[in-house]
Amino acid sequence: MSPSPVPVVFDNVAWPDHAWFRSNILLDDSGSPAGVDGTSRSLTQGRDRALLRALRQDAQAIVTGGETVRSEGWHFPPKGYLFVASHGQLALDSCPRIGDLRVFQFVKAVPTSLISKLTTLMSECNIQHLLCESGPSLLRELIIAELIDEAFVSIAHLTAPTEGNATGAELTARRSLALASESYDLSDRVRESNMTYLRFVRRARTPSPIFFARSIVRPAAKNVPGELSPD
Repeated sequence: MSPSPVPVVFDNVAWPDHAWFRSNILLDDSGSPAGVDGTSRSLTQGRDRALLRALRQDAQAIVTGGETVRSEGWHFPPKGYLFVASHGQLALDSCPRIGDLRVFQFVKAVPTSLISKLTTLMSECNIQHLLCESGPSLLRELIIAELIDEAFVSIAHLTAPTEGNATGAELTARRSLALASESYDLSDRVRESNMTYLRFVRRARTPSPIFFARSIVRPAAKNVPGELSPD
């Protein structure tokens, strides 16, 4: 049975009834995820928080980076896990649900490292619906590896509204997040005076390989340069 429609900004943001990896991010016109206060809170201008809550509501796990946790706080789905990619220290004593927290590391710019870590977490925690709420750095890694099935990008217009805002928003999203047109289609766009909401879908017809990669992940080639994710 298909899930009932959930109209928030877009006509329907209900999760599909199969494995699916989504992302949601708020940026300004320059592609920055932080406003004057150093967090996304000062960028919030419209219905982006309602969209975030709707996507988070039925997610079984959220994946994010350590820097995002340090600046934005701990954000778990109502029922589920929080996966944090971090090589730095986290204030674990402030975590409200330590039993639902998983911290992992991966080698930056080596897709097999990231795929392997996420595949293991998907299997261990029995996850079918995964939501990324990270900053641009981790999200770019996921998009370049074509792991994200569907990307929601909200662009806050901090200057006076213009006719070019909607077109510029797509360019900002693609440039900032490496959403290559040959890999990701823009499936929907909602324009408001102070915000443009974009919805990208991966062109590949099969769900993200993180749900099935146990049989296809290969060890990274020897002598491939890489470094641990700085988060």
